[in-house]
Amino acid sequence: MPKTLGSKPRRKLNETKLVRDSSVVNRAKIADTILDQLGGNRFRTMTGAKLFVAVDGGLQFKLPTGFAKDKINSVRITLDKNDLYTMEFFNIRGANVKEIKTRDNIHAAGLRPTFTTLTGLDTRL
Repeated sequence: MPKTLGSKPRRKLNETKLVRDSSVVNRAKIADTILDQLGGNRFRTMTGAKLFVAVDGGLQFKLPTGFAKDKINSVRITLDKNDLYTMEFFNIRGANVKEIKTRDNIHAAGLRPTFTTLTGLDTRL
């Protein structure tokens, strides 16, 4: 690498770092898509959902305590290889995590009705 006066030599980017960065971007795109399919900001307002986190292949968020049926206060939605979704409903209290319900093989159009059926919370007016 050529050096110039007063400058530090440039470091080459590590290829594994590029892969890691693109996976983070991909994870965020999947999470954003899932939130859009649920209804975006209207979903947030109607359900009181908060603390959205992009997880591997999906989205996880919290619901207000005592709002949903069966004491559900956390939901994880993940995208499968077949472009179908898995929805997992949890009750998290401190370090105790209790899985309440799980639904597999849900199409994108079925995310809202499944959420409403299992939590009792409407996603739109």
